[in-house]
Amino acid sequence: MTAKPRIPPIAAAASLIGAPLVLLVARTLNAPWPGDSGVVKVGRYVQQIADDPTRSNLGAALVLLGAVLLVPAVLYLGTVARTRTPRLGAVATALTVIGCVGIAAVGAVSAVDVLIVRHTPAPAAVEVIREYNGNLPIVDAPILLGVLGFILLAVGLFRSRRVPRAAAILIGLGGAATAITSQGPVRPLLIAAVGLLLIGQGWLVVAAHPAADPRASERPTEVAAR
Repeated sequence: MTAKPRIPPIAAAASLIGAPLVLLVARTLNAPWPGDSGVVKVGRYVQQIADDPTRSNLGAALVLLGAVLLVPAVLYLGTVARTRTPRLGAVATALTVIGCVGIAAVGAVSAVDVLIVRHTPAPAAVEVIREYNGNLPIVDAPILLGVLGFILLAVGLFRSRRVPRAAAILIGLGGAATAITSQGPVRPLLIAAVGLLLIGQGWLVVAAHPAADPRASERPTEVAAR
């Protein structure tokens, strides 16, 4: 059994729901990176952007916004994770925040790609994007740290007894998958990953919501661990 989680502050609750929702919309709009810098695949990527640069630009902006909104959610989850495992929770929080920076960097790179495609002939745009976008440690390293951070965060949440255990698992899996698929390449996987995160974090918020019966707040309430 786990104690009923306290209702998150308004900002944290809004972030827990809002961040994955924004990222979900972003991933339906943004052109996903094809996964490697081959001429054919990058050519298709450039064509996707060229077909509707406004859509791609909006998607990139929403990736940035979603990453920023995810930070308050991570800080709140880290606070919960530190109740029983303070060191693990602190490390998990730090790594996951770094992962949010990596997700934001993906959005920034996507926005730069749109600018390149808009102002450069297609063949030149393909070569330029292949050169700089094929290997970006400034993006890859934070993303990998974020994956580890979400896994550790899930462990801390699971052990905290303050969160439904199934929700903790979904947050860990969804968060790690959201981070690792930030760049692409398969859009349905990108959407499914952030969908898991939305379900997990939404579950936490719903589980913390007070019962309709006003007397419920006057007696201890428990949420069964699943």
